[in-house]
Amino acid sequence: MLSSASKYAIQIIIYLAKNKKQGKVGGKRIAEDLNLAAPFVGKVLQPLAHSGIVKSTKGPHGGFVLAAKPEETTLLQVIQIFDGDDAFQECLLSSCNCKNYTENNGTACHIHDEIAPAREQFIKSLEVKTIADFLELNNENTVDSLSSILEKSVSNS
Repeated sequence: MLSSASKYAIQIIIYLAKNKKQGKVGGKRIAEDLNLAAPFVGKVLQPLAHSGIVKSTKGPHGGFVLAAKPEETTLLQVIQIFDGDDAFQECLLSSCNCKNYTENNGTACHIHDEIAPAREQFIKSLEVKTIADFLELNNENTVDSLSSILEKSVSNS
């Protein structure tokens, strides 16, 4: 449901929040510390900087810092930068989104009504969960912990 770019962006933002006292951190250092491919980290950081969540400084003493407040940056905001709203409209039975499926077939897919409440709960969880909620997590387990927390919030619906 979520792209790799969204997942890595959340990891990177959490990393920058945890390392805010260090000041600017280079993309290569972020990639090494998070065990991610440096070119992919660079591609993820560009939209984050463009959105204002991260601040970028060029040059030999340049790097990236978190510009947004972790307690005000929701997971939904980050995900929408990379996946847009369509990420949550993907149909489980078709290769299109639910709205397109309904328009093309005149009715919703067979499991739409069963999945819709869980999808809505998932989106609500993303709207209220902030980066600050994940700052106590260990860097190596951030994505696993994030997935686990979100799964619990969906299953509680």
